[in-house]
Amino acid sequence: MIPVFELLNTSGAVALLVGVVAVIYFYTRLGRTAPREHVPSIARYFGVAVLWAVIAFALGAAIGVYAACSTSDAGNLCGLYGFLGTGPLLCGVALFLHGRSWRKRLTRGR
Repeated sequence: MIPVFELLNTSGAVALLVGVVAVIYFYTRLGRTAPREHVPSIARYFGVAVLWAVIAFALGAAIGVYAACSTSDAGNLCGLYGFLGTGPLLCGVALFLHGRSWRKRLTRGR
């Protein structure tokens, strides 16, 4: 089970980076493709993105800590898998989906 946790730790950091870059990319693309009156303000867009990211990180960290620490041979640092692996992983996925949903929502009416 340890290789799974190592993969989660690595993919969590990569997914978080991809999610942050995707949110910025989708907002800049949104400003170019959607009509100006339909583009949300930068504060609203990134405020909602941060809200989703915090919720997803907390949920991912809770799931990761529960999965890693529920075994009988869990060590002292079992909680790190949730905070360094599944938390950032779900946070990155949530950020990507947030950016993608705004893009789909505003270009659907065209």
